[in-house]
Amino acid sequence: LEDPNYMEHADQILPQPSEGPTYLVLLKDLLPAPLGPWWTGPHLVIFTMPTAVKLNGNPKWQHLSRIKHCPPTSDSPTAPKDEYSCILLDPMSICISHTLSLPSIPE
Repeated sequence: LEDPNYMEHADQILPQPSEGPTYLVLLKDLLPAPLGPWWTGPHLVIFTMPTAVKLNGNPKWQHLSRIKHCPPTSDSPTAPKDEYSCILLDPMSICISHTLSLPSIPE
């Protein structure tokens, strides 16, 4: 008596978080102080899963519903910058290297 729709969702891809490692995000405080801010941060994203992110300095995983992008400001570090370089090895091959400049991690 197996339901034919049981495996319907098994092959679907889970949505990926738009916040990747090294991005700065704001974390929603579930119990803010009276007249206090609802959002804390910016926090640095270290790891991501389909439904959660791990933040630097926070021991717990945070659900994506509590995370939003940190708006860029003059006093916060910027998002990482991608840099690519290309070296011609011979007429038919090239070597492409990728470097990522990370923002400094606050201690």
